[in-house]
Amino acid sequence: MLLPRTVEEYVPGEDIARYIDAFVEELDLSKIEDGYSSEGRPGFNPAVLVKILVYGKLRGVRSCRELARAVTENLKFIYLASGERPDFRTIALFRKRFHRELAQILQQTIEIGLESGAINLEHVAVDGTLIPGFANAGSFKSPEYLAKYLAYLEKSLEEDIKQDDSDDPDDFTPPPLPKALHDRKELTRRVRAALKQHVPGKIEKCSITDPDCRKAWRGPAYNAQAAVDEHSRMVVGGYATNTVTDSAELIPVLQDLEQRAKTTPKRVSADGGYKAQRNLTYLEEKKIEGYIPQARPQCGEFSLADFSYQPDSDSYTCPAGRRLVRRFVHNSKGRSYRAVDSCADCRLKQKCLRKTALAIEPERRNLFISHRQPLIEQMLKRVESDIGQRMRKKRSSTVETLFAHLKYLRKFTRFTFRGLAMVNSMWLFELAVYNIERLLRITRAGATA
Repeated sequence: MLLPRTVEEYVPGEDIARYIDAFVEELDLSKIEDGYSSEGRPGFNPAVLVKILVYGKLRGVRSCRELARAVTENLKFIYLASGERPDFRTIALFRKRFHRELAQILQQTIEIGLESGAINLEHVAVDGTLIPGFANAGSFKSPEYLAKYLAYLEKSLEEDIKQDDSDDPDDFTPPPLPKALHDRKELTRRVRAALKQHVPGKIEKCSITDPDCRKAWRGPAYNAQAAVDEHSRMVVGGYATNTVTDSAELIPVLQDLEQRAKTTPKRVSADGGYKAQRNLTYLEEKKIEGYIPQARPQCGEFSLADFSYQPDSDSYTCPAGRRLVRRFVHNSKGRSYRAVDSCADCRLKQKCLRKTALAIEPERRNLFISHRQPLIEQMLKRVESDIGQRMRKKRSSTVETLFAHLKYLRKFTRFTFRGLAMVNSMWLFELAVYNIERLLRITRAGATA
């Protein structure tokens, strides 16, 4: 104790901080380094800032102020920073300026997993989760309100007057806004961007503070998608989107996976949110064995197999022996059939008709047959088989574990950036850090085997 100890003596040899230090040194950060200027004072080493951000996420330290404090107080952060002490502004600016380059680290982790054999793509689980965005629910306004607000702002900018109720057109009162939007020019740009996002019939209200954000059932949020390899539990694809449902996201996720891994997985499992029929067609074209629960096309206690088809007359016969004839053909969806006679006196109507149909006169059984019905029936059999039940359990333990790990262990409860581009980069960097930790676990498991 007579001589001062070095920082390295406080970091055990098997500590994850040492692994991160060595791992980041092997990453290709040339794109970040090219963004540095050769003039003026030398900047902080980009590898040091990446190490701080990665280790901070693994330890649940997300605030730039907390990271800046950690590099002066926490010995492991001091070890990773190599004695450098960037302040919170430097860390925040680095994360914002190089968000695209940080997102590309995910690709490097996937390539390492493929080269080492950890990722085999025998089975990939796909799922999405809603993560709250950095927008208040009260900032979502209708297009009529936004148009009125824009007229008010343009008039204020032209006349260069202060916002005052007496000068408001039609007694318009602007809403309270954060400090970042006190500048009228920036506010006008945001309002115009929100107006452009409006889609009649689909997007009725848009946020002024974050026009890309959407209001989901749990509030303003983004939809974070991920594809996880079962063998390595590593993320092999994903992105963030502002769609609130998963039905249209399976194909983009698999295309992203194929672009990153240069191949397609052998099996793919997902929940019922991805049951859109175009997804089944894509899996069939790519020769991917899919396990996606499907909604049965019939209601009540009967299935399509209980209805016999007569190809000569293009009609069906129900379990009670009544005939259903074709009503129309939808070019992109399928064929619709309807009972010739009323089903009011049928002994099976309580088991066959919908509850809402029981109150309609005349009560008739309707049947809709999709053009992709063979694919749906094939998927139903596959999901309900013993292998399908096992794949369902594997899917839950594979991709759901990722979301639980990020939300509850790493305290990733919301996006702290606005705009889809920044949110997407933030999500990809989160997945990259998760892969780094998985590679450490795989390395340790191989060393002890």
